[in-house]
Amino acid sequence: MPLLPPIQPEARSIDEVLDRLTAVVNWARDSGSRVGYFAALYRQVTIRVRERVRRGEFDDNARMERFDVIFANRYLQALTALSTQSEPSRVGW
Repeated sequence: MPLLPPIQPEARSIDEVLDRLTAVVNWARDSGSRVGYFAALYRQVTIRVRERVRRGEFDDNARMERFDVIFANRYLQALTALSTQSEPSRVGW
């Protein structure tokens, strides 16, 4: 079994983030990988964020969705880097 599941290209919406996280969770469950623990937790948090965005509960819902997607893509990129044994991206904060 491969180290990690193949990750789809960059997500552009919360729904796409959830699709990718679900794929990681399913792969981890099927392969017995502990990688799925964080992905499962992250998926539950993302579901809550999506619910709150849809209900208009943030000061700027569009910005919150963009933030969620950008942040999730960082996690998914890190998984991809681990899987392909490549250098993770470097971000200056």
